[in-house]
Amino acid sequence: KEGIDLAAFVEELSDFSSRCQISESDSEALKKWKNFSLKLITGEISQPVRLFDDPSSLIRRAITLFLMRSNLDRLLKVKSSSLQPGDSVFFIAVMLAGIYEGFARIGNEIKKSSSMSEAALLSSIALCNKYGGERFRSFPESKLIATIDEYQRDAITKGISIVVDGRPIASISLGASYAMKGLYGKAKSHGYNLEYNFDLDQFQYHFDYDENRSQTVYISITEPIVADRKKMIRYASPCMDLAEGKKLTAKELYELLVKNSDKDLNCRYAIDPQRNQLQVVVDQMLDTNDWEEFDFFCSEVARVADHYERGLNQDKF
Repeated sequence: KEGIDLAAFVEELSDFSSRCQISESDSEALKKWKNFSLKLITGEISQPVRLFDDPSSLIRRAITLFLMRSNLDRLLKVKSSSLQPGDSVFFIAVMLAGIYEGFARIGNEIKKSSSMSEAALLSSIALCNKYGGERFRSFPESKLIATIDEYQRDAITKGISIVVDGRPIASISLGASYAMKGLYGKAKSHGYNLEYNFDLDQFQYHFDYDENRSQTVYISITEPIVADRKKMIRYASPCMDLAEGKKLTAKELYELLVKNSDKDLNCRYAIDPQRNQLQVVVDQMLDTNDWEEFDFFCSEVARVADHYERGLNQDKF
């Protein structure tokens, strides 16, 4: 079956629109438009002249132009005729004619002049054609299959793109915040090659000790919740797993509180409820951070956490 039945197209479009929750005045306007369009198809009405771009009726005017010049060759010449349609009205009418006769016949100059990507054009045309009840033959539908392309831009940034027909139509960047990027650059300049965890939005650094032991420190920047508070750098190193219902005894909790009061302990023990871990933690102001403090606190939480694990005869973290 070639093309679409213009009268049926108007009937179905009007019927679909009437099922939407529109006001009584819009419903009356829809009936008038339907009657006008059907008479236009049968030649009972002479051609209208008001086809300039009007934001409130772009689609209706484009459909009217399409009904008058459904042949693509005639439609492409309409800009130099007495009808003088607006650019938006003309473009939408050309898209409808592309459905009617085949999208492939529309010249590249028309496609390029629009602000839509080709993928958006193909999608719009396929959707309109679907509601028109016709089979789409202008191009393979595989051109409309969207895929996700995820790629690493650098050590702390990655991109995700939606790709249609081999071309990205939308992209976003994910990764470290501006403050985290600054911290990463500063650490790298002093020999700390921090690893960025995209899922947790934090850095991690591994310390190696004797006896083939190691300890991981997680570094993040905490945003203030209360007004007038400062951004903080948090250093945290786990030292005991509390998963699967494991809990510290009252004696162990008391001993940790005593440890926290030790003047030689420049950090604190704390429980992370999200990870179900006992950790060694310290916070430092981001604004006043200098390298000597960074180096000290990062290595200190690792040292204290590893010392606690040694007491448990473990080296899990």
